[in-house]
Amino acid sequence: MTQNEKGYRIQKTFNAAAFYQLIWTNPDSSKQFSNYYEIDVIKDHAPVATVENLNQFILLSKKDSLKIDLKTKLADDYGLSQAHIIATVSKGSGEAIKFREEKIRFDRPQKIVGKQVTASKILDLIRLGLQPGDELYFHIAVEDNKTPAPNYTRT
Repeated sequence: MTQNEKGYRIQKTFNAAAFYQLIWTNPDSSKQFSNYYEIDVIKDHAPVATVENLNQFILLSKKDSLKIDLKTKLADDYGLSQAHIIATVSKGSGEAIKFREEKIRFDRPQKIVGKQVTASKILDLIRLGLQPGDELYFHIAVEDNKTPAPNYTRT
């Protein structure tokens, strides 16, 4: 234990449930014992991401808006650290098909932090380089703030 301005402090990482008891020596050299206290370890679950406003498949015609408003809800039991949109554009057909992947940040919020976040992005299909006949696939990749290695999930 180390002493600070508020009292004493100890730090330890637990991977399983445990019990602890404090024992201290009084000024008259007698020992005193606290009750036993339980430490419960709660497993950190992977984040959850859901796309709120889009169907799984969308077919657009030339008359449709070429900007897609993407809204997603992100949640984690202990807290989020980052989230991105991973977009894959496919061009061509048959054996000449080409794929290009792009990592895209959300417009709002600028930084993904907290236990629950509603994030949004306007996907501009022209800026992504889509032309008639091309296809866009995307998923949301989310990490929590677990250390040393974060939990990861994707839609």
